[in-house]
Amino acid sequence: MTCIRMSRNQTQTSHIQALLSEAEARYAVKIFDNIDRRHLAALPLDAQCRIVGRALMERGDFAGYRLGRKVVRAADEACGEGSESC
Repeated sequence: MTCIRMSRNQTQTSHIQALLSEAEARYAVKIFDNIDRRHLAALPLDAQCRIVGRALMERGDFAGYRLGRKVVRAADEACGEGSESC
């Protein structure tokens, strides 16, 4: 059971990192307009997702909004809906 949980967490983490990488590759200028990369990197992964996702939803086009929503949803699924940090 522990092995299954660890592999699920690893899968979620890799999925989240892939979404963040896609967001950065496609929308770096819009995301990091007023967000410091060093500060963002120091935060837990779920907090990074929520910040990047919200920035995409506010500043991106329709595709950016959809990607931002996916990023926020991935953080919610990984850590729990109302959780601020895992």
